[in-house]
Amino acid sequence: MKKVVSIMLVLVLILSMASIETFAMGKIKGVPPGLAKKGYLPHGVVKKFVDTDGYEWAEKAIEKMAIKGVIKGYGKGKFAPNKPVTKLEAIVMALRVMGYEDEAKLDLEKVKKGNKKLKYKHFVQTWAYGYISLALEKGILDEIDLLDFNLKEPAKRYEVAKYIIRALGLEEEAQKYMNEDLRFIDKGAIPLGTVGYIYLSDKMGIIQGYPNGTFLPNKPVTRAEMAVLIERLDDKTKSEIDNNEKYAEIINIDDDKLILKINDKMKIYNISEDVPVYTLEGKYVSIDELAVGMKIKIYLNDEKSIIFIEIKEKEDADTVIENVYGKNDLIIDFDDIKVIFDDDEHNKHDGDHNGDDND
Repeated sequence: MKKVVSIMLVLVLILSMASIETFAMGKIKGVPPGLAKKGYLPHGVVKKFVDTDGYEWAEKAIEKMAIKGVIKGYGKGKFAPNKPVTKLEAIVMALRVMGYEDEAKLDLEKVKKGNKKLKYKHFVQTWAYGYISLALEKGILDEIDLLDFNLKEPAKRYEVAKYIIRALGLEEEAQKYMNEDLRFIDKGAIPLGTVGYIYLSDKMGIIQGYPNGTFLPNKPVTRAEMAVLIERLDDKTKSEIDNNEKYAEIINIDDDKLILKINDKMKIYNISEDVPVYTLEGKYVSIDELAVGMKIKIYLNDEKSIIFIEIKEKEDADTVIENVYGKNDLIIDFDDIKVIFDDDEHNKHDGDHNGDDND
C-alpha cells in the first residue's frame, strides 16, 4: 500500500561533522568550516570520498547527504564510514533533517549571552549549546535521558530510533505502542520504554531489522549506516527547502547540457562530467550512462546547475512528510495504522491490524 504521511509542522535541517570538498563549475573549492544547514552547499558537487569502497550499499546516501550539507568528511576525501556516530551527532542530525538548524543557531546565541538558561552547559561544548537546548525544548531529549548522558558515546540503534521519532513530533504516538509485540526475534533485548519508537520507525521504513530477523537494538550506528537512515528520513520529508530537487525526463543530451521535461515544461541545464550519477539500485555510474527517455531526479545548487542525479523509475511513493506553515493538522497513514492529529488534539484512529510487515 502506498504510504503517505502528511505533517504540518516546521521541518528543518541536519547536522554532520567535519569538512567537505565540493566542485563549482568543475573546479574544486574548499567549504569554510562550520555547520552547513540542510538545503544545498553554495557551489558545485561533492568530491567522491576515497574510503567508501566496500560500502556500495551506503555510497549513494553518503554522497547525497554530503552535497546537501547533511554530513561531512574528515578532510583529504575521507569519510570514515565505519566510525560510530556519537549521541550528539545523531541528535544534531535529527534536528537538522527536521529543519531546526536556524532555531539551534538562535538558541546558541541566546545561551551564550545569558538570555536563555541551559541547565547542562557543564558537559556540552559551546558549539552544541543551541542543539542541546533545542533538543530539550522539542522533546528529543528529556531529563531522564540526561541523567547518564554521554555526548561522545556511540549512539545505539534504539537510541537513534527514539531521537528520530521524537524529532518527528510523534512522542505521544510512540507511547501508545510501547506494549506492541514487535516482529524481531531479539525483541527481548529491546530496552523498556523504547518499543514504541522502534515500532514506528520500522513501520515508516526508516530504521528496520536485519535479514535474519533481528533488530540489534544495542548495536552502535556507524557513519555509513547513519547516512542511509538520514537519507530515508530526508526522502520522506518535503518542505520548501527541497525546491532544488526536481523529477524530470531526459529529452536530449547535448555535450555539457541536459534538456529535461519537468512538469510538462522543457528546461535546459548545464552539467559537468564530474556530477555523481546513481542508479535506482544505488550503483555509482558514469554520466555517459544517461540516455534519452530516462526518468531522473536532479539536485541543483544555488546557481541552478545540476550537482547530483538519481536515475528513477518514478517519484518516491513511500511515506511523505510535508511541511505546511501555518497549519497544525497531522495525518499519518501506514499499511495498518492511521493516525490523525487535528488542532494539536492528538487522537489515534486504528485501522485493521493485519499483522503484515512489508519490507
